Amino acid sequence: MNGIITIFEPEFEALKDYSLVEEIQKLAHRKYFSGRLNEQQVVFTLVENDPLNLAIATQIMIDHYKVKKILFTCRAVPLVPYIKTGDIIVAKYLVQAVAADKRSAPMLEADDLLLNTIRTVCDTHTEDRPPHIFGAILHPGYLEEDTARIRILQQEYGALGIDASGTAIAYTCVLNDIPFAALEIAVEDADSGTAGIKEKIDRACKEVFEIKGMALVELTVAAITANI
Repeated sequence: MNGIITIFEPEFEALKDYSLVEEIQKLAHRKYFSGRLNEQQVVFTLVENDPLNLAIATQIMIDHYKVKKILFTCRAVPLVPYIKTGDIIVAKYLVQAVAADKRSAPMLEADDLLLNTIRTVCDTHTEDRPPHIFGAILHPGYLEEDTARIRILQQEYGALGIDASGTAIAYTCVLNDIPFAALEIAVEDADSGTAGIKEKIDRACKEVFEIKGMALVELTVAAITANI
């Protein structure tokens, strides 16, 4: 079974509409929907954009549903000017905050197979598809660092955005040896309720849902092919 976590209600509603939901369970005051999406067994849930709640929801999904992989969608504040609201960042790495007495940053690496399947889906031309960029996501703790440190991370790992929630999910997956992939929707403005921004985010959510659904199919094909 594959797990899907999102902080965006439009994507969550799309998952409910397009999945064959077989069971709904309430665990720790949150609903988990399990069933089939594109003939793949999935469980998915909507979680508020809070690192602690997302980490807890991820751990529950791992423990209760015994998921083999997790795909999640969060929001990132862009670090570079060419990424706009509604663009999709596919995270190759999520970089945790590093303590002042440590030199190396904990690198949370996304699963290669999942990244390759997502790349295959993204490379398929679709009309009105938001731009998708592969790179790294940093924990907000790096905003407290000097700009030289951030520039180094941009050069070394292609750091494109800031997000605490995504790093919380990724860290939970790494602790449990669960492969993961992260799709981060860029949100420049804290006020995401304005009409123009909401439209861009909704379009990005729809695209992310389609990428996840197709990625499950591509993932299965790749896994079967690898075993031939």
